[in-house]
Amino acid sequence: MARRVSQSPEDEMYEFLAGTFGLKAGELRRIVQAPESPQGPVLEMAAVLALQNQPEFWAGAPWRLEPDRESLPVSFILRDANLIPPGKGPWRLDLIKLEQRLADGSWHKVADFTPSGLPGLDEQGYCSTDYWSYGDAIPLSAMKEVQRGSTVSLRAVFLGSFKPHAKQAPVEIYLETFLAERGLPQGRAECAPGARRWFYGDTHYHSAYSSDVKEFGAAVADAQQAAQAVGLDWLVVTDHSCDLDEVDPGHGGLTRWQRLRADLADDNPQFRTILGEEITLAAGGKRLVHMLACGGMEEMIPGAFLPSESDDIRVNLIRRAVEKIVRAGAGYPADIPQRLFGEILTLDEVMKRLPVGTLTFAAHPYDVAQVPPATWEMEDLSHPRLTGFEFWNGRQRRSVTLTTNPFARKEWTNAEKAQQRDRQRIAKLQKQAKENWDPHLQRGVAEWSEAEALPARRPVFVAGGDAHGDFNYHIGLAWDYQSFNVDDNALGRVRTAVEIPVPAGAGVPAVGAILAALRKGACVVTDGPILEMAVRHGAREARMGEVLVVDGKGAFTLEVIGHSAPEFGPVTEAEVVTYFHGPHGGIQQSTRVQAGEDATIQLDGLQGYLRVQASTMGRTGEQFCCFTNPVWVRLPEGGGTMVIQLRQGG
Repeated sequence: MARRVSQSPEDEMYEFLAGTFGLKAGELRRIVQAPESPQGPVLEMAAVLALQNQPEFWAGAPWRLEPDRESLPVSFILRDANLIPPGKGPWRLDLIKLEQRLADGSWHKVADFTPSGLPGLDEQGYCSTDYWSYGDAIPLSAMKEVQRGSTVSLRAVFLGSFKPHAKQAPVEIYLETFLAERGLPQGRAECAPGARRWFYGDTHYHSAYSSDVKEFGAAVADAQQAAQAVGLDWLVVTDHSCDLDEVDPGHGGLTRWQRLRADLADDNPQFRTILGEEITLAAGGKRLVHMLACGGMEEMIPGAFLPSESDDIRVNLIRRAVEKIVRAGAGYPADIPQRLFGEILTLDEVMKRLPVGTLTFAAHPYDVAQVPPATWEMEDLSHPRLTGFEFWNGRQRRSVTLTTNPFARKEWTNAEKAQQRDRQRIAKLQKQAKENWDPHLQRGVAEWSEAEALPARRPVFVAGGDAHGDFNYHIGLAWDYQSFNVDDNALGRVRTAVEIPVPAGAGVPAVGAILAALRKGACVVTDGPILEMAVRHGAREARMGEVLVVDGKGAFTLEVIGHSAPEFGPVTEAEVVTYFHGPHGGIQQSTRVQAGEDATIQLDGLQGYLRVQASTMGRTGEQFCCFTNPVWVRLPEGGGTMVIQLRQGG
């Protein structure tokens, strides 16, 4: 058998980029080496830009509806319906139909939306702007065969045509919403009207202001309604830095950042929306990565999609492709390249520009986000200004090729494959926690001086959906732009829950309190159950993000309460991860404990931390998991006995 000759870094680069452009490596080399000319071959990135600009359509409804909600929020989006030749347009809307599929296969009319009743359209159904959206709430009473614990299947139909309107060009988008019998564990619907201590949110959401030639999101108001329907209490809007500096026509010269700030200015005690940004920056001097920032930001931080000047041939090839497509394509704005390419700051420069109190999280640190491929490295993740890591980014267990009706595909309904992805997802998260999070926590323990109440280095683990207007499922570009992906990630599929005790009827804590809990690490990440933990010694108690100083001998306890619902399955077992450091180094231990039973472990060291993780299985076989942030412990005697108790809560 012939041995494959190892490739040089340059060969590997050409092979990767050739796939991005849908070419063979040799063809790409010839194009790169050929002299630049307007008549030369067009480098077309495989899934980013078609040679003719054309309208895009989307409809959304939350994938899940809490039991305290009696209406279903729906949203509709038109992008570039106002294109004029040589772009494909304009497209005229005649009617939007919302229909429900019944058990016998027939379609029941739920609602009709005509141009005369839709703001932003003229009486003929024409849209004057390049982005149009409309949101509404549909009472469940308008539907048939509605039963809690079941799924409602919907179809949104955009009826319209292109000028001169000789032929109708309808678009159908299919949606499914699960009508939950129980609320999210310890959430709004479960605790109302009583006191609460858990508040669900999403640290990573893209609104309509993340809009460019590659992607677009949904309006902030629509996201707020969808998030509440799912069971969330707060949302961080983190639009892309490469889009937020844009000035769209018809908005008085305001940048998108300024318009986003205005959208979030109104305070709602029942749902908190937090201003943030996803910043493209150069880590290690060159590697392009993304970082989430939120809290105390008056001005945005610049960060283009790619640098305007670079000695990286990959960047220059992508710029050349975009420029050629704009020049050779039909209906694209000529300024697309200057929108996408510009200033990119280094990690240190970004941190210097951000206010002192701003929270910063490495976005999807171990996954690439865009071309050219790059990830966060250990040295970047050790930056002293970094609050933590968002390495649970999205939740995908089903995927198919491009379609607006994934529910009809066998791949989507394949339960065995979905369960396999569940196992892979949970194993990946557990591995990343052990190999990529624990080392930073352990370093924090080793550097923890007696003068510090808590370690200076204690990165917080958060989760974000990274949804771009995806309330039901996701259609979007693969990270390398070689294809469009369809998967079941959506707003609220993965959640960060902060622990903030509040009295009954107090509403959702203020934005400042939510940010303080995130900074402290008083939060868990989950797609199902909640793990509540407290460490006690005598009359003293510490919870996540706090420190317990053991002031004498004798055993101390770690109480873990697993809160869940039939939808997610009971917490029958939990894994407690401990690390304690002493004069001769430290040892990490992992201890499993069964619900209703106790486990006893010996801790050897002067100081350390405890964290808990667990997985569950719902009644349909779907698997879920939860990770806590640490509780920090000091043992002046250099050791101790800890009793672990796992109890099942509500």
